[in-house]
Order: sequence, then structure tokens, then C-alpha cells
Amino acid sequence: MTYKGIKHVKVSLGISNLLDENPPVTNSNSTAYANNIASPIGRAYNARLTYEF
Repeated sequence: MTYKGIKHVKVSLGISNLLDENPPVTNSNSTAYANNIASPIGRAYNARLTYEF
């Protein structure tokens, strides 16, 4: 989600893998999961503050 209520400032917040699901399993590479689709890290939070001048 993004908030733009302050002049020249943008605040963005997000969650990756909201439901904390495991990545799909595959036997085509050495990691045992489909790394082009998902990550084994699990739920992750992120934030970004941008100031434009």
C-alpha cells in the first residue's frame, strides 16, 4: 500500500508471502523448490520512503 498525503513524500509498505506458504517443490534443480516462482524465506515485510525534489 502507498500513502501520498505529504507533499513530495511517498510511503510504501508491503508484505511478501502473506499467508507464509512453502514454495512449490520441484526436482529440476539442486534447491528442491521452484526458485523462479517463490522464495523459501517465508513471510517478509518491506517499507520504502521516497522524497522527490
